Parts: sequence; C-alpha cells; structure tokens
Amino acid sequence: MNDKKIAFIYCVNNRALYEESVRYVKSLHVPEGYEIEFIAIESASSIASGYNQGMRQTDAKYKVYLHQDVFIVNKNFLYDIIALFEKYPKLGMIGVAGAKTVPKNGVWWESTQRFGKVYDSHTGEMKLLSFKDTELDYEPVQAIDGLIMITQYDTPWREDLFTGWHFYDLSQCQEFLLAGYDVGVVRQNEPWCVHDCGIVNVKNGFDDYRKKFIDVYGENVQSLNKKFSPTKNNKLFLVLTLHRSGSSATAGVMNLLGIDMGKNLLPASESNKKGHFENRDFVIKNEQILNSIGASWYNPPNKKRLLAVMINPQEIRYFLSKQVKPFWGLKDPRTLLTLDLWLPYLKEISDITYVFVSRPFEQCVRSLAKRENISLSDAVKILAPYLQNYYEYKETLTKNNEDVISVNFEELIEKPERFVSEINKRLGNPSLENIDKVREFLDKKLKNF
Repeated sequence: MNDKKIAFIYCVNNRALYEESVRYVKSLHVPEGYEIEFIAIESASSIASGYNQGMRQTDAKYKVYLHQDVFIVNKNFLYDIIALFEKYPKLGMIGVAGAKTVPKNGVWWESTQRFGKVYDSHTGEMKLLSFKDTELDYEPVQAIDGLIMITQYDTPWREDLFTGWHFYDLSQCQEFLLAGYDVGVVRQNEPWCVHDCGIVNVKNGFDDYRKKFIDVYGENVQSLNKKFSPTKNNKLFLVLTLHRSGSSATAGVMNLLGIDMGKNLLPASESNKKGHFENRDFVIKNEQILNSIGASWYNPPNKKRLLAVMINPQEIRYFLSKQVKPFWGLKDPRTLLTLDLWLPYLKEISDITYVFVSRPFEQCVRSLAKRENISLSDAVKILAPYLQNYYEYKETLTKNNEDVISVNFEELIEKPERFVSEINKRLGNPSLENIDKVREFLDKKLKNF
C-alpha cells in the first residue's frame, strides 16, 4: 500500500462532466512527496461494483470515491484529509454531509441530526445546502452522502446487495462502523465541494434498495441511534393551536399541573384575563422570523416562503438551552406558521409531547373578529392558513407515532379530567392530581366569542 498516494475513483457515464471534475482536482495543492491518480470506471453495472473495481486497481492508501458531477473547490483538500487521517487512525471514512442518526425509514436526510454543507442542485437550482456545523475536527456519524466518500482503509463495497445506484453509500458507512472504524462529516468553514447533480431520480430502484438497507442493517442502525442520540432528561409540551382556540386556558392548566411555561410570560389582558401563558421571548423570536420575510401573525406566509428564512442555528440553540426545564412548555399560535424551522432544534434537546388544541373554526373566527375589531371575512383569511397547517401537522405527527395529545376547548371547560389525566401520566403523577385547582381555574364565563 502506497501511503503517499491518493486515488480519485469515479463511475463515469458522462466524459464531459468527468473531465471537468478532474480539472478541479488537478488544481488542488498537492503535498510534497504525494502523487494523485485518476481511475474512471465506465459501464459499471452499479456504483458498488464500479467502486470495488476501482479499489482493486490502485495501491493508494487514500481513496476518494466521488460522483462525476462533483467539483472540489477547497484548494487545500488534500492537505486537510491527510491531516485528519494521520491525526485520527480510527477514522475510516469521511464526507461533507451526513447524519448522526438514521430514521427508521432509512432516509438519512430526514434525520434531525444532520451535519455538513455542500453547494448542491438537487432541487433544480444551485444553492448552499447547509446543516449543523461541528466544533470538532469531524462529527462522528452513521451516514455520509455518496457524492464524495474519502477513505484511508479498504472495505469491500456490498455489490452483492446494492446492485444499482442507491444506498451503496449508507451500506458502506455501516460496513465501516461494523468493522470498528469511525465515519465522520468534516468540519468546513466554507463548503469543500459543489455537487451539480440536478434533480435526483428516486424512481430507479430507490425504494427497493431502501427496504433492503433496512432489512440488512436496521438492527445495527437502531443500536447506533441510541448511542449517537443525545441524552434527553427533559420533556417539552409543545402547544399547537389557532388563535382564539382556548389555548391560554389549556396552557394555564398545564402550568397548574407543574409544566414550566416560562419565566418571562406575557401579562394578562382584557381578552385573556387569567393570562396567555406565552413565553414572551419565544413570541418575539416567532415575530422576528415572520417579519424577516414580510409576514406576521395576521399575514401568514406559505411554507415555501418560510423555508427561505435564514436563521442562526447557534442563536436558536442558545435560546432554547435557556428555556429547558425537566418539564417545560411552549405556547404561541404563531408556531403553527414557524414549526418547520423550530422542530429540528427542539428535537435535539427534548422529548416532545405535541398538544393540539381545537375549537370549532367559526368560534375562533368570531372571537378573533371581536378582539381585533375586524370583519368575519378578514378573520377567516387570517386563520385559514393556521387551520391548514394544524391538520397537516397533526396528521403527520400522528402517522409518525409521535406523542400527541388532542384537547377540545369545550371538553376541557366542561370535563377537564381526561386532559388532566393525560398530562399527569406524562409527569408521573397520580391521574387526577390537582384536579380541584384546575376546575377552579377554568372559568366558563371567560370564553370569548
């Protein structure tokens, strides 16, 4: 094995793309005494078989398996990978994007523990795809994306199992992990690579290979998920609700039962005389998110606009770290608009119980129109997007077997026992503990229409 040699191994079906990728590699700074080699496997029956063929053709210690449409833009790429491998002998393979945990469906990019960054065009538009940053030299993960996979040891690719173009990468990650090596996503100040893949084709066997990956590696994946998942010694009760749905009463009950709704709460008002039980700082964060795209609680954005919001992950994590208690809650109707941005970070730090509060839509509309002194039609325009998101999130979270509590405002007022029991069960308390305090708190006269 030549430890002063780096081989770049490609499966090629487009010579123009391959040659462009090679030009980028040839522009990299090469450490003194090292040589680089290019191996192009054409007409491979699968990625795994092509990479096995390339691996057998070279004596290079370091191998870079990359797609023909990947362009390495980090000029110090070779210095960086060699330094990492020399410093960490246990590090078997690295990439630029991946996931610490793998969901049960095997699709790594649906994980809440994603790391890395790359310029990528899988949506049809070239843009920065950026996940969490790591403060380490590399973040140990279970999966790296196959756009580029860099190794210092050889492990055969499972061409016997993955005979096409999908899940060869996650399979190889598992093979390295089973062999006792680390797999990592490297720390990048700026993206190392551009991946000009275009819209990804997931119709050519993707689902079949996904199922095969789960069948072969599912048990090991779940075991590693437990190892890699951060310890969560707290529970968040996240209230998801329309405006004027009775969520203040619901959150008030949660607060009475021992859930910390926050220290800096919005004060009571004429329309909520017993309090909103909304964390003022959380409400401000939601307003800032909405305002950044010219939206507001009364001018709701669609999800596409919302996902264009650029948030600071470190700032969000710091904010949430200051809110966490053993049992804590967050309630703000705006969360139905911003949940997609919050959810990855909330899942990082807490087990979540989702509390869906409902009330007949026409009652919400009348109550909002009265509070804001607007027409019923204007109130409908405001609340309709909330209602759509409410049903979509409830369906998705229930389908994914998340912990969901549904509470109807009318039932809560008339018969609070069921909701009190559901909350106490999760707090580890007797079923109807504090029920008398709850009944005293729930004032039927304060319903707003």
